[in-house]
Amino acid sequence: MKCNKCLKSFDDYLFRYTGQLTCPYCGEEIDVTAIELDINKENDEIFCLSEASFCKGLIDNNLPQVESGIKLCLEAMKMGHPKAYLRMGYYIEKNFMNNGKGELNKALNAFEHYSVVLFNQMGISGEFMKRYPVQTLKQNAAQSMIGIVLDNPELAIINKKYSPQFVLERIRSVIPTFVPPKGGSSRPLMIFDRIYDTLNAIDSNLDNALLGAYTLRSGQFKQLLNKGSLDDPLFKKLLSTKGLNMKYKLTDASDYSRLSSLDDFDDANSACDNNLQGTFNFAFFNANPKVSYIKSSQVLDVKKKLFDNESNLDSFFVKPRENGIVIYEDDIKFYSGKSVNIDKATRELLEEIE
Repeated sequence: MKCNKCLKSFDDYLFRYTGQLTCPYCGEEIDVTAIELDINKENDEIFCLSEASFCKGLIDNNLPQVESGIKLCLEAMKMGHPKAYLRMGYYIEKNFMNNGKGELNKALNAFEHYSVVLFNQMGISGEFMKRYPVQTLKQNAAQSMIGIVLDNPELAIINKKYSPQFVLERIRSVIPTFVPPKGGSSRPLMIFDRIYDTLNAIDSNLDNALLGAYTLRSGQFKQLLNKGSLDDPLFKKLLSTKGLNMKYKLTDASDYSRLSSLDDFDDANSACDNNLQGTFNFAFFNANPKVSYIKSSQVLDVKKKLFDNESNLDSFFVKPRENGIVIYEDDIKFYSGKSVNIDKATRELLEEIE
């Protein structure tokens, strides 16, 4: 994609805890509606070559040729080819590309590539337009986008703009007759489901989430702890996840009480049973994330400053947040600037959150 502010091109954006997608160079929020799309002889030749290379590579089981096709597609996309945007979204969604980040980030990344084509306000121009009817491009983008939010209901908890109903309304503002595909899941996702899914992704080393902080009613905390069967709660196995640290605290307790380490399942359950009308602060830190920007030793520095420091950890609970807050590696990169600076990143992150 290309940033509208600094005009630099990039392969992957920064995904913020706010749900914003920002430029990795200048930090400006990405406006997918303002990206120029154009189909000309040069970028269409590259796109056609990419299609041929990718398909032949799949048929011949030739991974280098598949990768060559994807690189050519990326080049055509950077030159503004709309079909290349759709194809790159497909490659990301179907795991042909690995940006080293979690599954949720992958879904968002693909979604925004499709959004560029569907919601583009600059118009699609070029001498080869007849090969790619605009309405067909937009219809394909819409089908892919609604499929992503139906299959990933947890996206709506990160930002309501990713809820199936909201996405469908936006799609119909462009394509009034759009009919969503059958299938997928439109079930509302509860906050305890989202927390569990994040923790389970950490357990499978599929997420680059670093820290999460939530305020839960006693019943919600109880449902998180006992997700699955009562005889064999799924949450129990998370207690042994390498690098996963969890804490909780009854918010009605003394202001001076510390968050307790959640390492005893029965104690946490009893706390819920003894405080049925209470609320709990629950936090986790992932000391073994799937990261590509910061080093393992720097992850531990983040832990010391944000999770082990009780005062700083309390900062995440000051403002009421309906869906909690999750801090990602991208947030550290956003505040660090050009080079990794954990002190600067954590300080500015805390200032913004408070």
